[in-house]
Amino acid sequence: MNTDYQLEKIEFCPLCNSPKRKQWNHQAELLMAVSCDSCNLVYMNNRLTEDGVARYYSNYNDNRNTVNPDMLEKRRKMYKMDRSFVEMFIHNGSVLDYGGSSGDFVASLSPSIRKFVFDIDEAALNVGRQRHQEVKFYHDLSELNDGQLFDALIFRGTLQYQRDLKKIVEFCHLHLKEKGYLIFLATPNADGPAARLQRESWVLFNCFEHLYYFTVDTVSTLFSDFDRVYFDFPYIGTPYENRSNDLDKFIALCRDEEHQAHFPFWGSMMNVVLRK
Repeated sequence: MNTDYQLEKIEFCPLCNSPKRKQWNHQAELLMAVSCDSCNLVYMNNRLTEDGVARYYSNYNDNRNTVNPDMLEKRRKMYKMDRSFVEMFIHNGSVLDYGGSSGDFVASLSPSIRKFVFDIDEAALNVGRQRHQEVKFYHDLSELNDGQLFDALIFRGTLQYQRDLKKIVEFCHLHLKEKGYLIFLATPNADGPAARLQRESWVLFNCFEHLYYFTVDTVSTLFSDFDRVYFDFPYIGTPYENRSNDLDKFIALCRDEEHQAHFPFWGSMMNVVLRK
């Protein structure tokens, strides 16, 4: 872990405020995941301070895409699959992608959809403004009018980064139309078989970047005033699938032969759709 970044302790569950919790990691660490005894949310016992977050995520998306072009190509293929998923629920109207980076995903949606992006990474937003003229980009939520409503809000792999969950719920209530959709894509699932077996060795575990690990149930608990209408666990047919190889690794893991193996697997990612 980079010790240049200051940490702050999290003593109460960010979802239900309970102080009671148990260790989720297999091994105790200074920075580790714990599980709330009351609501079962998995969350980190320490996290970056707000100043540390701003420093860490400056140019984050640009650096990620530059360093790993193979993963970028797989991500683009996933855009097509996720677009098909989103368009099961919304075909027109307005959509805000919360944490949508340079807008590449939301720009891929139907031309009949009005597209908006919020992100704190100004470098990514500047790239998006040049690349996607049809998308409106916001760097600060104060730029949104209180009465500005959307037909859908999308969190594509971003819910686990949000520091204040109560503010996220308030934002969704304020800016989502009645009967509008709240769509969570590519969200790590703490209830998946690989997560439950491997814990901190799980391929999607990142103690430095992720603040929480949700399940379908804890997402529903967070947004208790919304109706859950659909969920799935994308794996088969994704560019990350290598079914035979991944299954062999999972079997070895069950036999206690490969604690550290990193591999995609069914149930590790989830899509959840709620309706206001």
